[in-house]
Amino acid sequence: MIKGVEEEETEEQISMRIMRRGALMAFERIAARFKGELFDRVGKFWDGISAPLVTAFDGVFLLASAHCG
Repeated sequence: MIKGVEEEETEEQISMRIMRRGALMAFERIAARFKGELFDRVGKFWDGISAPLVTAFDGVFLLASAHCG
């Protein structure tokens, strides 16, 4: 991107930004309510939020290790 020139967002980028904002707001409210007991009191919450991250990063680590060795 050239300094001072803005790229126009695609519909997908706009949707993802809005979805991320909503998820963050929801997480902040849940975290404020349950505080330090969040992952103990909301049962499968950690599994639900961590599974996509683990899956995504497993793929990244597999690609990185394939290129390194």
